[in-house]
Amino acid sequence: MTTTLPARLRTGLTVDIALFTVHDRRLHVLAIRRGKPPYRGAVALPGGFVEKGEAVIGAALRELGEEAGLAVPAADLERVGVYGARGRDPRGWMISVAFAGYVPEAVAARAGSDARAVEWVPVDVLRSPGTEVAFDHRAIVRDAVTTFRDRLQYTAVALDFLPSEFTLDELRGVYEAVWGRPLGARGFADAVLGAGGFVERHGAVYRRGASAVLVPPIARRR
Repeated sequence: MTTTLPARLRTGLTVDIALFTVHDRRLHVLAIRRGKPPYRGAVALPGGFVEKGEAVIGAALRELGEEAGLAVPAADLERVGVYGARGRDPRGWMISVAFAGYVPEAVAARAGSDARAVEWVPVDVLRSPGTEVAFDHRAIVRDAVTTFRDRLQYTAVALDFLPSEFTLDELRGVYEAVWGRPLGARGFADAVLGAGGFVERHGAVYRRGASAVLVPPIARRR
């Protein structure tokens, strides 16, 4: 991966990837420890420069492989936004296309490219003022989580964090991790089973239902 630009070139296009999972009922995000400046040693999202002629989604998939040793289907990543504020990168004016994705477990990752280490970091730890985070990656994670919290109410995206068979308690754990608050077991079960086609019961466990949209939605009480 190219990590520096020629002195005459002061703009660049990059990608950043926020990959989430739920572990021990806490929301985690995949992060690297940067091995090179700028922000050597700081926590950062996997990412890097888009190469000439390369699609941004292709760059995101390549960077996940190079920096974390992970292969994720393109369909599992969605665009969070475009970040181009002046000063976000000390190397020049860098515009980043940020993506987010979700995996059902904290899969083993291995550091590569310019990453000194790679780890699953609790989102609340990454967002805390005491954690040194490179570039504007704290804002990217914040925006991805905010979007996801809203989508959890009316889509079946929570099931992307779970294996093919799961319990209602495991599903509730996803909602609690993302929303950041406990939920009553009975009320949650009523809401889930009341959303037709969200989940289907198979003996003592549940599986993904046919509906991608929850009707009625599972309300997030603020």
